[in-house]
Amino acid sequence: MTTRPYVLCIALLLASPAVLRAQVVRGTFVDHDTGEPIRGAHVTLRAPDGTAAASTNTDAGGAFEVKAPAAGTYTLRGDRIGFAPTLSPALSLSPGETATFRLVGSSQRVMLAAITVQAGARCETRPAEGRQTATLWEEARKALLNAKATAQARLYQYTAQRVDRRLDPRTGAVVSAKVDTTRGMSGNPYVSVPGARLAEEGYVVTDGDTLDFRAPDAGALLSDEFLDQHCFRVKAPPAGQEALIGLAFEPVRDRRLPDVQGTLWIDRQTAELRRMEYAYANAPLRTADEAGGEMDFRRLPSGSWIVSRWRIRMPLVTPAPPDAKRAGSTPLDVARLPAYRLIGYQEQGGELTAIYTRGGAPVSVTAGAQLAGVVFDSTRSVPLRGAKVRIDGTQYTADADSAGRFTFRDLPDGTFNVTFSGPRLDSLGYAPQPVRVSLARGATTRQDLAVPGMARVLAAGCGDSVNVGAVLAGSVRADSTGEPVVGAHVTAAWEAAGGTPAGERMAISDFRGVYRLCGAPSGVPVTVRLATQGTTMSVSALRLAADRPSLQDFLVPRPLLASAAQAPAPAAGIPLHVRVTAAETGQPLSGATVRLGSALAPQTTDARGGATFPRVAAGTYLVTVADPQLGTRTVPAVIGADGPELELRVPAGGGASLLAVVRSPVRLAALTARAAVRGTLAQVGFEQRKRLGIGSFISGADLERHGNAPLSSIFRYIPGVRVVDYYPPSTLRRGRPMLEHRIQPTRGGGDAAGNPGCFMSVFMDGVLILDGSPEEGHDVDANLLANIKAVEVYRSMSEIPTQFRGTRSLCGVVVLWTKTGEDDRAAASASH
Repeated sequence: MTTRPYVLCIALLLASPAVLRAQVVRGTFVDHDTGEPIRGAHVTLRAPDGTAAASTNTDAGGAFEVKAPAAGTYTLRGDRIGFAPTLSPALSLSPGETATFRLVGSSQRVMLAAITVQAGARCETRPAEGRQTATLWEEARKALLNAKATAQARLYQYTAQRVDRRLDPRTGAVVSAKVDTTRGMSGNPYVSVPGARLAEEGYVVTDGDTLDFRAPDAGALLSDEFLDQHCFRVKAPPAGQEALIGLAFEPVRDRRLPDVQGTLWIDRQTAELRRMEYAYANAPLRTADEAGGEMDFRRLPSGSWIVSRWRIRMPLVTPAPPDAKRAGSTPLDVARLPAYRLIGYQEQGGELTAIYTRGGAPVSVTAGAQLAGVVFDSTRSVPLRGAKVRIDGTQYTADADSAGRFTFRDLPDGTFNVTFSGPRLDSLGYAPQPVRVSLARGATTRQDLAVPGMARVLAAGCGDSVNVGAVLAGSVRADSTGEPVVGAHVTAAWEAAGGTPAGERMAISDFRGVYRLCGAPSGVPVTVRLATQGTTMSVSALRLAADRPSLQDFLVPRPLLASAAQAPAPAAGIPLHVRVTAAETGQPLSGATVRLGSALAPQTTDARGGATFPRVAAGTYLVTVADPQLGTRTVPAVIGADGPELELRVPAGGGASLLAVVRSPVRLAALTARAAVRGTLAQVGFEQRKRLGIGSFISGADLERHGNAPLSSIFRYIPGVRVVDYYPPSTLRRGRPMLEHRIQPTRGGGDAAGNPGCFMSVFMDGVLILDGSPEEGHDVDANLLANIKAVEVYRSMSEIPTQFRGTRSLCGVVVLWTKTGEDDRAAASASH
C-alpha cells in the first residue's frame, strides 16, 4: 500500500524527459508573389496517412508553431481562404528536434464566381475533388478550422450581449426578453455536443416530457460523423444577396434520427464564409418547423476568424389534453412521447460588442440596432414631452425630450412591440396599442408614435365591438374644490323610439373622477342621471352623436360629498344577523368563522348557522367566511341602515363558489371561493415573477392611487388588454340579463357575428375563480379594488407561468392577490 505512490512518482519522472523533448516545427507562411507574411492562415501538421497530428493559425507576422506527438515523417499543409492549399515536402523529425520551414503559399486562386446552381442536382456526400460542392466546402472548412483554432487558443477577450427571449407562436413578436452583458469571455460563444454523440443520439433528444434541441458549432460541422451523415448541394442566394453562394446540407436519405439541415453562405468574391443557418429535420414534433438558428462569422484584422453572432430558436411546448392528436413526423420517438401543444418559442443568442487582445488592446466594436422617432399628442396637436417609451418584454426604456423625440441605441435585432405611457395618458385614461417594429443590427429604424384624436381616445375604452354605439364621457368633481369624485354611478336611459328599443347603460367614475359610457343609441333623447350615496342628479335629455363622443361633466354639491365620506364605525350602528347554510340542502353550517371588515371582532356560527354582529354602521364591508373544510371566501357587501339580515349559502362537498342571498336593502356581489395561500407576496412568487419582467405587474402606490375606483378601471391602463361589457348567455336565457365586466386580450376580441371572443382566466390568491368560459358568470368588479394588494396580467399563453396554466387559459390570465388573503397568509405563517 505504501509503495504504490513511490512507484507512480518514479514513473512520472521517467516520462518527463519525453514531454520536455517534444518535436516542433516552426516557420512562416508567406505569399508566393510578394513574399509578404500570410496572417490568419491555417497550418496543419499531417501524419503519413493524411490525418491531422496538430494544427494552428498563423499570427500577424505569418509565423506558426506545431508540435508533433512523436518522432516520424510529416508534411505541412497551409490553408488560405481564396487560394488552393499548399503542401510541403516530407519532413523527418527526430526525437526532441525543432525544425524550421518556410511555407510558400500557392498562387492559384479559387474562383467561385463561375459556380452555378444546377436544377435537379444530386445531393453529394463527401463530394469528390473538382466538384462545385467540394470547392465550396473546402472554403467553408478553412474558416471553420480557423474559428475553431482561434477559440481553442483563447487569443481574444470578448464583451458579449446575450439575449434570452420568448416569441409569440403566431406572430413571431418578442413578448419577453432578458438581455445581459458578459465581459471577459473567451473561446467559443457556445459549445455543441461532440459530433460523435450528435451522430448517435440526434439533434433533438427527450428526457421524460422535456425536449432538448441541440445546435451545431464549428467542431460539429467539421467532424467526420457530420460529413458521413450529410450531403451537400449548391444553393442560389435569396433576392438582394446575389454576392453570396450557398452550400446547402441535409441528412442523408436513410438518416432517421432528428438532425439539422441548412446552408453555409459564402462570399463569391472573397470566398469567405459569412453565415451558417440551420433548421431541424426529422424532428419528433411539427412544432419544430420554425425552430433553428444561425451563426455569423467575422474575420478580424489579424486574420483570425470568430463567431460574432449566434442564435438558436426552440419551440416551447406543454403537454396537450388527452384528446389532442399527437404531432410528429418520424416513428422513432413519437410513440413514446406525450402529445404536445405549442405555446411559443424561446430564442437564445448573443452578439460580440467588443473584442480585445490578451493585452487588453481593443480590436473592434459591433454596433447594435437603433430605434428613433417622435411621440405626438393629437388631442392637443403638440409633441408629448416626457413620454416613457418602452420596448415590451425587455428592460429598454427611453424618455421623450421636449420635442417628443426618443432614441434607443445598441438594441438586439428582432421583431418587438413598442408602447409608451405618461401623465397625459393617465389623465385621459388611454392605453395606446403596441406598435410592432422590426430591428436589424447596424441599422436605424424610424417609428413615430402618437396619441390619437380625442374622439378615438374616449371611444377606446369601449373595445372593438361593432355595437359600441354612441359614447358619453365626462368628469365628476366637487363643486367647491374641484376634487374628483370616485365611484359615482352615471346612467343613461332612453325610451323606445323609431325602432330603438328601450334600455339603459351605466358607467362608474374612476380614481380621476372620469367616466366613460358606451353603447347608448344616437339620435334619440337620452336621460342622464348621476347617483352617489343614494342621491340622484338628473340631466335633461341629450341627443348623442354617432360620429363623435358627447361630453357631460357633473359638479356634485359639497353636502352630498360629506355624507359619502363617512366611513363605517364599529362604535355606532345596529345589529347585523348572519346565517350560513348549505346551498343544496339549506342545512345550517356551524363552527364557521365570519369576519365583517377588519375593525369588528369575528363571530362563530352556532348550531343554527347563525352569528350576530352587535353594532354595525352602514357602509361597505368585506364579509369573510372561513370554514375548516371549505377554506376561506370573501365577498364585498353594502350594509344599509335598517338592520338587514345576511344569508350565505355554501355549496356542499367543497364546491367552487359561496353563494349569497340578500335581504333587502343589502346589495351583495357574487361571492367566489378562495383558498388561503400561505406566505407574503414574495413567498407566493409575485416579486420573483415581476423581476423576470414577463407580464405586467401593479402593486403598491401604483395600485393605491386608483383609490376606490372599480377594479376593472386598472386594466384600462395595461397595454394589450381591455375591459368589455358582457351579458352571459345563461342570464339571457333566464330573461334577466346581468351586465358583467370581463377582461380580454386586445387580440382576442369579438367579431361581427357577435361572438364574444377570448376572455382571460382569473385567479384570486392562487385559486382559479374564472376559467374564461363565456357561460360562467363573474363580474370582475365584484371584487373590491380596495381589497386588492397586487395584480399580475399575462396576455398570452407564452407569458403564463406554469402554476397558472390550464386548458382554458389560452387567452391569457389575470392573477389577483388580496389584502385579506395576505392577512390570512401572515396569520397562518405566524401560527406555524
